[in-house]
Amino acid sequence: MKNQIERLGTPTSEGYALAINHFSNRVVIMQGDCVLHETRLKDNWIEYPKGTFFRPLQWIAPDRLQFFQDGYWGAMDPEGIVTIPPVFKFIVPFKTTGFFIVKDQHDKCGCVDKDFKMLYPCEYEYKELRAKLCQGFEINV
Repeated sequence: MKNQIERLGTPTSEGYALAINHFSNRVVIMQGDCVLHETRLKDNWIEYPKGTFFRPLQWIAPDRLQFFQDGYWGAMDPEGIVTIPPVFKFIVPFKTTGFFIVKDQHDKCGCVDKDFKMLYPCEYEYKELRAKLCQGFEINV
């Protein structure tokens, strides 16, 4: 008989991992052998944008999960608390700074931390914001 909980990948550096609960067919967030949160999501691949496939939950930091809901991306902590609302076309980590570049529904980019504190508002083109961040963090491109 199959185990009820099956890990979907390796744990993050903080010890958090995703697993599938075969009983409920839902993705759960675990730390060690302890289930911290059962999501509403299944481990299905989704198409976004057309022709590109992603899982609806992805680690974007050791303690933040990106999730896909109603056509947009958001982020949550391992307890399932939404820290970045699902209103963005994408959320990508910016290097190892702990900040994320987000793209809003008007195709403008901004930069937020893992708790949605705004470093730069969504008013930049992606390349422009990336250059500004590289300069601000003294990162060579």
